Amino acid sequence: MSTAMMIILGVLVWILLAILLALFLGRMIRLRDRQGRSSVDQRLHDPTEDATSTSSGTQPDPRRNEGD
Repeated sequence: MSTAMMIILGVLVWILLAILLALFLGRMIRLRDRQGRSSVDQRLHDPTEDATSTSSGTQPDPRRNEGD
């Protein structure tokens, strides 16, 4: 095989590896985001929590500064 063919083959292999790595990382990030979102949903909609504990049934806004 000529040197040019070896270089082209090497570049193609690196491109293939980069694509596979991007797909793998994208899948891991998507799974992580889905898992994080479901845990937040579970905390917000906990069936064991007493719904009558607050008058409006909403959670206080954590961004609001209560000291002012």
